[in-house]
Amino acid sequence: MSNHHPVRYLKTPDGTRAGIDVELVPLIRALWAAGYETTGCCQDIGESSGRVSEHSRALWTGYALLEMPVDDACRLLDAVKETPKFEGRMHWAADGAWSVTIPVLPFGWNGAAGPLPCAQVRFPKDQVADLADVITSA
Repeated sequence: MSNHHPVRYLKTPDGTRAGIDVELVPLIRALWAAGYETTGCCQDIGESSGRVSEHSRALWTGYALLEMPVDDACRLLDAVKETPKFEGRMHWAADGAWSVTIPVLPFGWNGAAGPLPCAQVRFPKDQVADLADVITSA
């Protein structure tokens, strides 16, 4: 699978290598150091949206994406939701609001419809450095 953004290859906590979008490298390192698992990431979803509609591209341009196990996504939200840098960004109607979804696929993992085992956390990419700082200082 090709990547729309330049990547840097990092050694993951389990010893494998993963291509990480360069603008997310400090955040991913901070998350891994704090014990979070990630399964995917993108530094700007709108730029990477490929064949999706112009509406979707416009909606997600400027938003970063973290994919992580649901428990880790919930732990991340709990860790940041009341910090001064993020407490005003957690409500869906706020400027710079985050969006968290658990996709349900029609064919799931065993052929039946079902949820993915990971959550997709989307947030404005101008918050990446703040998020890395909050995770590092927690």
